[in-house]
Amino acid sequence: MTVETAEDRSNLWFIQSKFREYYWGSIDEIDAPSDMERREFGFFTFNKKPVRHKSFKTIGQLRDFIKVLVPSDAYYSSAYYQKPDAETMGEKNWMGADLIFDVDCDHLPTTCKAEHDEWRCTVCGRFGRGRPPTRCPECGGERLKADMWICDKCLEATKQELLKLICILEEDFGISDREMFAVFSGHRGYHLHVESDTVKSMSSIERKEVVDYVTATGLNPVYHGVTMSERPLIGPSPADIGWGGRLARAIYTLALKTPQELKEAGVDGRLAKMIENNRGRIIEAWERGGVWASLREFAGPKTLERILSKALTFMAASVDTVVTTDIHRLIRLPTTLHGKTGLKVIAMPIHKLAAFEPLRDAIAFTEGDILVKVYKAPKIRLGGHSYGPFLDEEAVLPSAVAIFLICRNKASPL
Repeated sequence: MTVETAEDRSNLWFIQSKFREYYWGSIDEIDAPSDMERREFGFFTFNKKPVRHKSFKTIGQLRDFIKVLVPSDAYYSSAYYQKPDAETMGEKNWMGADLIFDVDCDHLPTTCKAEHDEWRCTVCGRFGRGRPPTRCPECGGERLKADMWICDKCLEATKQELLKLICILEEDFGISDREMFAVFSGHRGYHLHVESDTVKSMSSIERKEVVDYVTATGLNPVYHGVTMSERPLIGPSPADIGWGGRLARAIYTLALKTPQELKEAGVDGRLAKMIENNRGRIIEAWERGGVWASLREFAGPKTLERILSKALTFMAASVDTVVTTDIHRLIRLPTTLHGKTGLKVIAMPIHKLAAFEPLRDAIAFTEGDILVKVYKAPKIRLGGHSYGPFLDEEAVLPSAVAIFLICRNKASPL
C-alpha cells in the first residue's frame, strides 16, 4: 500500500487489523517448509520495514513470531544455510538451494490488459490503456506510471505458462512431479519449486542455462532437426523428444487456432492470415506426416523463419530469469497473505494445478461485508462473482473484495 496521507495511514491500520484477525484465527494453517531450520526467513512490516535474517527451529516458533509481528508479507529462503540467522551472506555458509521459477502475468501479452491496465506519462499527462510503452508517444519521456490489474484471463494465461514449464522439466530434464510443487503468489502469478538433491548444488550460471533452455533463448531450429536448406524441407517428427518434437507439435497447434486465438497468442496479422488460408493443408500434411514438406509449398524462407520463431515462443515458458538464477532468493511463504491483495499464498501439488482458480481458491476473508468508498477501479471477479467497475462511489462489498481494493489503494473503509 502507498502511504502518503492521513487517509492512507488509516487504511493501513485497517488492513493491518484484518491481517491480525486472519493470523490469529488461521495461524495453525501455516506449515513449515522442508528443512526449515536451515532456511532464512524474512518479512515486511506494514511500515515497509524489512525484517531479515530470522531462523526458527520449530513451526511453533515461526507461528508465534508471525502472530506478534503481523507482517504485510512473509518469505523464506530457497537456500539452505549452516547459519541462516547470520547477518551477512558470507557468514551464513550456503549449503545449496531449491530451483525456483517465477511466472508472472505482467510479462505476458494478454489481450485483457487493454481492458484493465492503464498508464500515464508523469511529464505531459498522456494517458493510455494496456501495457505501457517504453517511451511516451506524446513527449518521448520515459517517466510512465503504470496501473496494472489482474483478472481471471491473465491469471489463467499465467497458469498455462506454468504448465508448459512443468511439461518441459518433466520431459526433457526427467524431474518427477514428486520433486515439484506449485505456489500461487497471492497476486500476479505462480512460483514453481523444485526440491531435489540433483538441483541443490547448481550455480547461478547453471541455473541460467536451464532458464535459457525452457525459454528457448538462442535456440536455433537447425540444431533440432530442421534443415532449412533442403528442398523439400526436412524437420523433426511430432513424436520426437525435446525441442525438435515440440516445434513440430507447435506448428500443428498454431494451425488449429482461430484468428482470435492467433491474435491473443501474439501472431501478427499477415502471418495469422497465411496460417488461416493454409490451415487445411497444414493439418492434412501433419496427419500424413509431411508437415515440413507442405510448409515449403506456401512459405518462403522469411515466412518460414517467422513461423518457427512464433512456434518457439508458443511452446517456450515465460519465466523471470532473475528469480531462477538468484541462489539466495527469498520466496513467499505459503498460507501467509499478500500485502497488495489480501489473498493467500497457496501451495499445491502439481496434479491440483489445472483445477486451481486463484480468484476463488485463494480468498482469505470469507465472512462479512465492509462499507467502502471506491475511488476508481476496474471490474474484479472474486469468489465467482463480478464487482465494478467503480468510479467515486460508496459500496457495501464482501470483505475479500473490499480488502483487495483497499490493499490496491483503490478504496477506503467508511
